Amino acid sequence: MPAEITDKLQKIAESVGVQKMRRHIFLCCDQTKPKCSDKEKSLESWEYLKRRLKELSLSGEGGVYRTKANCLQICESGRLSRRNLVSLVHA
Repeated sequence: MPAEITDKLQKIAESVGVQKMRRHIFLCCDQTKPKCSDKEKSLESWEYLKRRLKELSLSGEGGVYRTKANCLQICESGRLSRRNLVSLVHA
């Protein structure tokens, strides 16, 4: 990979705080073809996750990052409940 691309990627990573990342939550959300999770409910969970991480000062500088995933294909019984999501955020 050319040095200018590597340098550019490094600057992007630094600007979003990748070096401070301690945890990364992938949440099935906003799926193109919802399978086990209703799209609307998964978006509610996403908004709750964003809000809760911010309330706890865990997002960004707090070292917890979140990513919407189309479908991780590993669930057994639908989307995470808000209760389970709270447990994850407090872990």
